[in-house]
Amino acid sequence: RGGWVLYQAIESLKSTKFITAKHQAEFSAEQFENARKILTYTDFITAIPILETSYNRAQNQFQLAILGSRTIAESAFTLQLFRETIQSTLDKQNPYDVRIPLSLGQLHLDRTRELLAQSQAQLPDILPVYLSKFISNSQYQQYKHQIPAIRRLLDTVAAALPLYPHLTGIGTTKTYLVLFQNNREIRPTGGFIGSFGLVTMEQGKLKDWEIHDVYEADGQLQGYVQPPDPI
Repeated sequence: RGGWVLYQAIESLKSTKFITAKHQAEFSAEQFENARKILTYTDFITAIPILETSYNRAQNQFQLAILGSRTIAESAFTLQLFRETIQSTLDKQNPYDVRIPLSLGQLHLDRTRELLAQSQAQLPDILPVYLSKFISNSQYQQYKHQIPAIRRLLDTVAAALPLYPHLTGIGTTKTYLVLFQNNREIRPTGGFIGSFGLVTMEQGKLKDWEIHDVYEADGQLQGYVQPPDPI
């Protein structure tokens, strides 16, 4: 049963149902942990050489399953905290302090990175038995090979996270200029600037935003500057 619930947790995580994925993965870890404890009651069979290998293999499978379940649970909870952080930032009517989910997210992000590192080091090259009924070996290999890229992404997020309070105006108001460029009309900066936005952040919240036609700003310029002749 633990393998089926772990598979469901993976699917929930892919569907961004983070809370559901967390609960499913925690239940999966509990199921595998109970099975591992029951197995220890039969450790007397290790005295028989022919059975010792099977016993150790089963223990190893359970430990890997528990690790995988905990990794999914921690990842799901971390993503949910970051979702709440972004939602709180964008909803200025929400009184929730953005620093609360952000600080929790940072702690769980570190734990997620640690678990992913363990998973990458310990996951076997072939599909584990407890997942063989639910996914193919090619799917397993795809998931396994994505772990290094996910770890690099999380390392980048962890490095950038301390900047989030500063960027969202905690302690001081921040106003950002956003340029909307059309890459079908090539310009040195990437495309013709058709419009621009002004985004104001204050105390971790989106305070205000405005969109303007670029000609509104051009029309306020005084005088005329003759552009240089083309080369």
